[in-house]
Amino acid sequence: MDAAVEQGLCYRRFVETLTVGFTREPPRPLDRLQVGEAVFEVSGRKKRCFPECVLIREKKECPLREGVVYLKVVQSGRVLVGQSILKPGGE
Repeated sequence: MDAAVEQGLCYRRFVETLTVGFTREPPRPLDRLQVGEAVFEVSGRKKRCFPECVLIREKKECPLREGVVYLKVVQSGRVLVGQSILKPGGE
């Protein structure tokens, strides 16, 4: 997301809390992920865009549409830099 040259309407409102790179297929909605003591559920991989956004009006790529995964916290807990992302149960 940091590579975005032009920022759309939502860019300033979006604040990432975990930044990772997926080497395999990104998780799908309802997948659960564990990082440290915390468990997250994927709530979505896309966001709704607004017609007044300059990126939509000019038919440009928005990094928030495809390049992010939205999570909700299922179980709060301590997360440390460098911890692996696992499927609950150690998968």
